[in-house]
Amino acid sequence: PYLEKDKNTRQILDFLKRDVIPETIICAHFGEALPQEYLQTLFTSISPNARLLEAEDCGDCAHDFPPSVQRALAEGNLEYAEEYVSLRMLYAKGGIVLRPNMRVSLALKHLRLNWAFFGFEDQETICSGCFGAVAGHYAIQALLDSYNGDSIFNRALLPLGERLRDFLIVRFGLKPNGHTQRLKGDLQVYLPSVLAYD
Repeated sequence: PYLEKDKNTRQILDFLKRDVIPETIICAHFGEALPQEYLQTLFTSISPNARLLEAEDCGDCAHDFPPSVQRALAEGNLEYAEEYVSLRMLYAKGGIVLRPNMRVSLALKHLRLNWAFFGFEDQETICSGCFGAVAGHYAIQALLDSYNGDSIFNRALLPLGERLRDFLIVRFGLKPNGHTQRLKGDLQVYLPSVLAYD
């Protein structure tokens, strides 16, 4: 009660009610096991209590994938399918998507305070190996929806990084300049060094 009496400390109470990204790491890796050193670094850097959600194959659910993802699987383009499955898991559970080739930055912990975050890989490219959101986030739903229908991304099976960049530019006003930006809709985009390093 004493916190409510002070206008500055009252903000703490609002903060305590805020949804945060869960301590869940989402990793889709079809046809290959995760390296042991990757797992050790993961739990040391984020939290020993972090939960790892893995998708090691998609045999049971591939029948309800969009046509472009089914075609990617048939052609052996596993990365395209892994990116789609990662988005599905992120939308359902919330957490941080992390590709097996990414090493975690210690700064990743505080990024859980965002509702959704992305980051630059270089001046113009959005990193598809490390991003996060709370469960059910509308931006992740919109990205999933983009896998349906006829578009250049689906016809050419373009990687998620290109889809993310154009999606954030068109829908949220991203400026592809490599700088940290808070976009409309409370999306945060960070410098390359904040998220992870390859």
